[in-house]
Amino acid sequence: MSDDELRFDFGEVPADPDKPLFDPDEIREDCLALIAEARANVANLVWDAGRLKYNRILFPHVASWIPDEEERAQLCFEFAQECDRIESLLAA
Repeated sequence: MSDDELRFDFGEVPADPDKPLFDPDEIREDCLALIAEARANVANLVWDAGRLKYNRILFPHVASWIPDEEERAQLCFEFAQECDRIESLLAA
């Protein structure tokens, strides 16, 4: 059996192997928006401990789709700083 015979036909067009599955600019925007949301989390503490934990896990996975390793590392660093700050606010 060939691969074509095993594939279900749902009217899908096979993915172009040369086209990335993601848009790096869109991923970058998502990362920057999450950093901005974290920075805005000051007095009113929009994030509770659960949301902070969730975002700490989520962010590096989202950022991993950014092709530039230095940019990815910088975004993760900035986000980690904000998470540490929020964690201090939650502990107070």
